[in-house]
Amino acid sequence: MAGLKPRVVLDTNVIISSFWGGKPGEIVDLWKDGRILLIVSLPILKEYLAVCARFGLADAQLKERGLLFLESPFSTLVHARSEFSVIQEDLPDNRFLECAVDGGANFIVSGDQHLLRLKVFQKIPILSPIDFLKRLSEGG
Repeated sequence: MAGLKPRVVLDTNVIISSFWGGKPGEIVDLWKDGRILLIVSLPILKEYLAVCARFGLADAQLKERGLLFLESPFSTLVHARSEFSVIQEDLPDNRFLECAVDGGANFIVSGDQHLLRLKVFQKIPILSPIDFLKRLSEGG
C-alpha cells in the first residue's frame, strides 16, 4: 500500500470511543489528517449518528471532531450491494462487512468481539484499534 491511503471501515464503537481520545481518537485523527480514507455506507452512517445521539453528542460536537462524515474529502460513501449474514449474534454487524467488501476496504477496525472473532473476512483484516495502529506503523 505504499503511497496509497489505507481504505478503512470503522465500527461505531471506534467512532464513539474517539470522543474520549485513546487509540480510537488517534485513528479518527489519522482520518481527519487525510492519512486514511474512511469507507462508509448509508446504513453505517445512520448508525453512527443514531448512536452519537444516544450518547447525547450534539452536531456541534460531531463537527468539532470532524465527524460530519460526508463533508470530508477523506470519506467515501459506498452503496453496498452485498448482503451477508455471517454474524448471526448481531445482524447489524454484517453491514460493516458489506461496506468493506463493496468499498474495497483494506481494513475493518472494531472493538466488537463479533467482528474481531472473524479475524479476516474475504481477505480484509479485522483489527482492534491498537492492532490497526501497530499495523500502520509497520507499513501496512
